[in-house]
Amino acid sequence: FTCCVADQNGGGFVSIIGSASTFSSCTVPTVSGHGGAIYLDLASGTETQYDLTGASYSTTTNTLNNAQYGKNLFIKAANLSAAVPINDDTRIKLGALNPETDFYNLMGYHNGNSQIAIPLYYLYTAVDQNIYHVNIDNGQTSGNIGGIDNNGCGHLSYPCLTIDYVITTIIGSSTPKLIGIINEYKLGSVITIDQSGKEVKISNQLSDSGSYTDIKSIMNIEGTGKISLTAGTLSIDKIIFCINQNGTSGYAITGTSTSTQISINNCMMNMASDTSGYSILTGLAELKGGILNINNLTIKDIIISDSPIIFINENAGSLIIDNCQFDSILRTTSDDSTTKIGGTIEATIGERSGIYTQILSGGTLIIEGSCSFICCQARLDLGSALFASISGTNSRLILEDGLQFEGYIKDLEGNIQTQFGQGR
Repeated sequence: FTCCVADQNGGGFVSIIGSASTFSSCTVPTVSGHGGAIYLDLASGTETQYDLTGASYSTTTNTLNNAQYGKNLFIKAANLSAAVPINDDTRIKLGALNPETDFYNLMGYHNGNSQIAIPLYYLYTAVDQNIYHVNIDNGQTSGNIGGIDNNGCGHLSYPCLTIDYVITTIIGSSTPKLIGIINEYKLGSVITIDQSGKEVKISNQLSDSGSYTDIKSIMNIEGTGKISLTAGTLSIDKIIFCINQNGTSGYAITGTSTSTQISINNCMMNMASDTSGYSILTGLAELKGGILNINNLTIKDIIISDSPIIFINENAGSLIIDNCQFDSILRTTSDDSTTKIGGTIEATIGERSGIYTQILSGGTLIIEGSCSFICCQARLDLGSALFASISGTNSRLILEDGLQFEGYIKDLEGNIQTQFGQGR
């Protein structure tokens, strides 16, 4: 089929079955037309009733097909995912190239949404490592495209925009739900994760080749940006939480019920700027119930007003801190009229600082591994790094391995506990 021309959609035929048929120089208006060679309109229940196995499309420069969207093929379907399911058989059925080099060649609309033309390549191709990526909306339509929430999103080169869309719409009922944060992602609103009995894993982005990497991804916390876990398990790995001064008070991560479990591994927290006078209102984590495990976390050079870095409610089950570094953290007050306690970790309200914790009724606080607390400052004399009050049956404070404090640990009588050393 050569020089097929239409004035709206579909310059060629609707269905090709059987022997090979080549479409070349088939065009529709490039400012508004869809489907230079083939245009399919598939109503509900008819999504699978086509076969273009015998179709091929010109790859010669001067005989290419052309359209605004879908230079070779455009599919408008009630359910585009049903029309273009994930597998290589679908690619063959569409007559697609392998590999596809121009994602404008095959495109489609899902469920009447004409605002987003989705490249079909991202529908029939599985995401690498089952990790669905999210990115900011950078305004680009080609190359390193920004996040767009739709049926085909989640690929490193075609990411989704929001974390909650990935969890509730793209991944659906499958578990664990794996989310990759593309570097410099901005979280500017509250994300609520309600996944009872399921696990959500948020990690750094994959490499360009689709493999795992140890390079951490930056997640910018701005405005009201927060992650609230109301049910289920949340694991965060290899993320740098960059807290902006415009972030509202509260915590970047919150576990709100006794059924929640949060793990923070191989992460960092810093402020968006190190200029003089810069400070933040947003802490890292708050545990109102459940369990919080923190491993290999580095937090340094933080000035935070009114909130500690980590806040543990009295209803929390347990907190385990392993191989972490807390360096040069200062907790201040917004009006400088009241004393705040727990510059690094606060477990209950009281007149102490650094880490202030009351361990009651079988609760457990474990700090182990090569953790260090350096230059933690507070307004009162007791507990610049750690103050602990322990009572009740089976309540435990466990400090072990290579834990280091700057200065000495003393008991309430002022006796130096030399087994923990002087730090540095």
